[in-house]
Amino acid sequence: MVKKALPEPRDFDWRELPDFLQLVLQGTQGVTEIVEGSVQAVWHQLGRRNTQNPQRTRGITRTVFRSIQGVTSLLNATAKLAASAMKPAKNIDPTEQPTFSLRRLNIQAALNGVIGDRLEAQQHAFAWPMRFSWRRGAEPTVAWRAETSPPDAFAPDEKCALVLHGLCMHDGQWPDSQDSARPGHLSALREAGYQVILVRYNSGCSIEENGIRLALSVQILQRARPQLKELMILSHSMGGLVTRHAVAHAQRQRMAWLKLMRGVVFLGTPHQGAALEKMGGWLEQRMRLLRYTLPYTRLTGLRSRGILDLGVGISGPEVALPRWPKTVQRYAVAGVLSADQTKAHTLSAIRKQLDASVGDGLVSVASAFAQHAAPSRPKGIRRNATPDFSFTAENRYLAHGSGHLELLTRADISAQIAVWLKR
Repeated sequence: MVKKALPEPRDFDWRELPDFLQLVLQGTQGVTEIVEGSVQAVWHQLGRRNTQNPQRTRGITRTVFRSIQGVTSLLNATAKLAASAMKPAKNIDPTEQPTFSLRRLNIQAALNGVIGDRLEAQQHAFAWPMRFSWRRGAEPTVAWRAETSPPDAFAPDEKCALVLHGLCMHDGQWPDSQDSARPGHLSALREAGYQVILVRYNSGCSIEENGIRLALSVQILQRARPQLKELMILSHSMGGLVTRHAVAHAQRQRMAWLKLMRGVVFLGTPHQGAALEKMGGWLEQRMRLLRYTLPYTRLTGLRSRGILDLGVGISGPEVALPRWPKTVQRYAVAGVLSADQTKAHTLSAIRKQLDASVGDGLVSVASAFAQHAAPSRPKGIRRNATPDFSFTAENRYLAHGSGHLELLTRADISAQIAVWLKR
């Protein structure tokens, strides 16, 4: 029997055209509202004020903008009907069959990270469901939706490791030693006897919601494959926060899989929140104070729920998680952009503080190591329920000269993970 050749990877499928048009038309409507708000800001300065709606123009100008919005709304409704009629497009999972290019997957991952919560609410074809994928040696990859029972082809051994990506990323971006001559983090897991299960999720959705989905999916996995005796988790950036919420949900619901957990490795996870998102929130607040910049807050307001959660991490007073299970080990890797200094004692205190604050460019060292400061809190504000969550010195590793994404590829980090797994 002649084996059917796989199709060439491509960036787009014609059945997705209505879904793509929906995004373009929704973007057109948003730009139209921004332009109208900017025009009205000018009219307001000239004395033509709209007291009923300061963001809307009046007269002929308003008629023009209403016409544009009406046409785009009609086209958007038509595209939505067409997308509903073309059901195959709704069922496309770009990684179920290798028909889409890595560039396409990267773009879709970024789209899910920025507006993934809106895509899911609209049941849009570009919204990714949580997905598991697994492969034994050179055998074909087995992939399935995480909320369903795994296929018969999934036949793991007793030890498995779940691997979670970060914001605006996907599972295909982990360097895999089975496809590369250079060893990586996944190679360290396999050498320790773990079979790797790659996890994909919509990083634009709430971190807590993704954590609950992960906990429920692992429960389904454990019940379907009772031969599993040990679980390990390797998580990068946002994936670490998803993991913490998954463990918390498993604790509350007394899920059996938590007893199989050996430990979690956190790579650049912003336990105290990401400074870049906090800065974005501050900038949006300042933009709302000025009439000329107020319309552009529609752009900054597009940040997904996942991005907003990333700014808080697990340090916000509204986040209360159970104490971390004593039976589950935890390890943390943080990065700093500056190269390792052999004469660290000669560095100025300001330089050391700057390195720690900048960290890997996105996550500070204190946030990655969960080094909670314990400031005094106003009366009535509850303290975080996880002040005990920290990492011992032997369970921390600082990677000098490493950016946030380089944490995925550094050989010294792979070696350190291998050391931890041998304990």
